[in-house]
Amino acid sequence: MTSELDTRTVGPSERRRTRSFALQFGLGMVAYVLVLVASLVWGDLDGDDPVRFLWALAPVVPVAAVAVVLVRFVLRSDEFELLQTLKGLAVGFVVTMLLAVIAGFLAVAGLDIPGLGWWLYGGGMLAWLVASIAIKLR
Repeated sequence: MTSELDTRTVGPSERRRTRSFALQFGLGMVAYVLVLVASLVWGDLDGDDPVRFLWALAPVVPVAAVAVVLVRFVLRSDEFELLQTLKGLAVGFVVTMLLAVIAGFLAVAGLDIPGLGWWLYGGGMLAWLVASIAIKLR
């Protein structure tokens, strides 16, 4: 901002880049959910067919695409946008690590949590989303 009168926090190019990121990220997450459901429904993950391993790994493809979208967004961001994004990611990372430590201690005590990795993943993603929204609203 070059003027005290300019009260906009982001310009049109940043807004356009953020909308593009949100669209690509959203499409990637929709693809992830669709592939995950297909994997769970048609993958016969409890069976004996070796193809089940491909079905089990199929959801990784859209997750990898989402990771590429995020990395591209971060690399193309200006300093302000980069700082906001990294703050949100940092909160998501810290929450995920805290959940992993809690889960580890509960496992040592004998508690078996089915699908634990997915709970950790979901908790970290949710923390990242909430933190990103809170940071942008500040």
